[in-house]
Amino acid sequence: MKSPKKPPSLLHVRHARHMTPNMIRVTLASPAIRKMPENCEGANCKLFLPAPGQSDASFISQLRKGPRPTVRTYTVRHMRPQQGEMDIDFVDHGDAGPASAWARAAVPGAFCGFAGPGPVKLQSF
Repeated sequence: MKSPKKPPSLLHVRHARHMTPNMIRVTLASPAIRKMPENCEGANCKLFLPAPGQSDASFISQLRKGPRPTVRTYTVRHMRPQQGEMDIDFVDHGDAGPASAWARAAVPGAFCGFAGPGPVKLQSF
């Protein structure tokens, strides 16, 4: 029998900044990150995005009970479990895409859901 999936963790934006005109780095923080494995840079993860203006209580309820919010797959850029934070890079496509719009509007205290990280996929060259 398959065990039920645990709900995504809630992460809060520590800061967001444009690394280039078209790349936004968002630093996310949570006590849950302290429990994640070391050296998982390059692993993929799922980000669950709240609706604009959605409260964290409403979003947490939605993560647990549904309907499933907008989800996008990203790569962990940097992981700092000791500090309870990680970086995710977003391409700035303007406000047309939900993830780009979320990253463009990300300010300290904003939030998203997180599932993962998955296994790191190594490439040989």
